[in-house]
Amino acid sequence: SGHGWLVVAEKHFSSSDIRFEAKSVLGDGTVGPGFIFGASGINGKPDVAAMSDMGDYRDQFIITWHRETAPNNWDIYYTFANASATAVSGGIAGTLDLEYNPSAVYSGTPGEFAVVYAKVPNTSSYSDPWNNGNWNIYLRTIDDSGNLGSVETIIASSAIEGSPAGTT
Repeated sequence: SGHGWLVVAEKHFSSSDIRFEAKSVLGDGTVGPGFIFGASGINGKPDVAAMSDMGDYRDQFIITWHRETAPNNWDIYYTFANASATAVSGGIAGTLDLEYNPSAVYSGTPGEFAVVYAKVPNTSSYSDPWNNGNWNIYLRTIDDSGNLGSVETIIASSAIEGSPAGTT
């Protein structure tokens, strides 16, 4: 028991194989052995949130990231982890649009998190969907069993919104 952290970073095996490495760090600075996770492919922008009312910090974290599944198609993924391995994994947002830049937040309810992310519609009227000017911010809840809540629109306007972040 005690306080500590889970640190997650991109690990570049090649230009087309970017996964993640996670390591626990105890309050006294001791670094754990770590683990590699994520499907082979182009993954990026990892974010991690801990359940803030844990008696032992190593019990539960959610890690989110975006993954390029095809050209101009990025999706949001998650995994629940403890200090030494991942458990439940899956998708948060997976449409033909560009969902990217996720941020994970503990909701304050045991076992429940929220993930906020940006989304760019991938429409045929734009040769480059990144420049279509219609970026919005969405939120989706998830519990520690992988049950997803509905997608909620948080910010939607004619402006370009991006890089969401949140906190409990």
